[in-house]
Amino acid sequence: CSNTSCFLFVTEKKLSWTKARSWCKRSGADLATIRNKDEQRLIKNRLPVKGPGFWIGLNDRIKESKFHWVDGTPYQFRSWYGKPNGGRKENCVELYIDKSNTQAKWNDQLCSARMYFICREIKSKYNFSFL
Repeated sequence: CSNTSCFLFVTEKKLSWTKARSWCKRSGADLATIRNKDEQRLIKNRLPVKGPGFWIGLNDRIKESKFHWVDGTPYQFRSWYGKPNGGRKENCVELYIDKSNTQAKWNDQLCSARMYFICREIKSKYNFSFL
């Protein structure tokens, strides 16, 4: 965890992208957004198991090649393994770990594929007290 968010690595079950997102939301989070190179490195270094892939919250399900994050974070940082190549069939994005476990890059994948996933809980900047 940091001051603003926590990442949860779910490795006890493999789910489709949609079911993984539902699981995260029921837990008070959403599929992970990765905003910059430092967050990418942090996630890779904390992965509890070697991949090969983990769902993250990036997709182009609404319009082909128009990727967006589930929480509305601007799609500025990019870390593709090559380039998105799945066309209209592969609309969800995994964090792909190469076989040597040296790189963690993004890869578009079939949304129905079952894999581990990463949730991100955003901490509020406000402290609430209920009386």
